Amino acid sequence: MYYSMKQKFEKELGRELKREEEQLINEMLRKQLEENERGLH
Repeated sequence: MYYSMKQKFEKELGRELKREEEQLINEMLRKQLEENERGLH
């Protein structure tokens, strides 16, 4: 019983981390794009 709860918790935690990671990457990509556009004009 305890083990499955632990597994479920770790899965949820992993999903949260993945989401934050994706947000960070998106933020970095967006900044990169903005800088590229500034460089072109």
